[in-house]
Amino acid sequence: MEVERQQLFSANVYTTFINSIGDSQNINRVLFNQFLESKRFHTFSHPENNRYENTYVPLQHVPAVSKIFTTAKQIAREITNQQLEIEKNNWWFNYMSWGNITNIHNHSPGPVMSGVYYIKAPKNSGRISFTYKRMHIRESSYFQFIGDYFNDVSFEPMEGMMILFPSWLDHKVGGQYANGSRLSLAFNLRLPN
Repeated sequence: MEVERQQLFSANVYTTFINSIGDSQNINRVLFNQFLESKRFHTFSHPENNRYENTYVPLQHVPAVSKIFTTAKQIAREITNQQLEIEKNNWWFNYMSWGNITNIHNHSPGPVMSGVYYIKAPKNSGRISFTYKRMHIRESSYFQFIGDYFNDVSFEPMEGMMILFPSWLDHKVGGQYANGSRLSLAFNLRLPN
């Protein structure tokens, strides 16, 4: 008996460096300073792993993020052939100190794509890993039928790097063991309205 395997739901992850919008070192310096200078306006999401998971800052206090969003929307349009938007409350910063991690999660339902841009990422500051662990699937027998043999695929964060990926794709961030902090900008891209 011949058995064929058909992989139906493969995921594409896109990486780029945004030097096309100018000197990324300059943009990152401005973004980092705007983030620090706006501390009194920061609000936070849930606490997790000894830190607040997401840091929200009003756009008027970090205007340099607009350049990142413009680039992300242009890339998303090329990838999907759709005009996707980043809504005003659908982006945040992740500030990680020594030892911080981010647990497995995804950003669906709702967004089409999600992204992360690295503003400050010293060596050993926590790799982002994409996983097929399917943490959002609650059926206890799921792995009995498909197995649990998928390897995670991880990327070393680098300053000026942007990663775009399907919002349903589970991902996590490993331990931040660099000297100094790590700052990234995360966002979701949705269809208008």
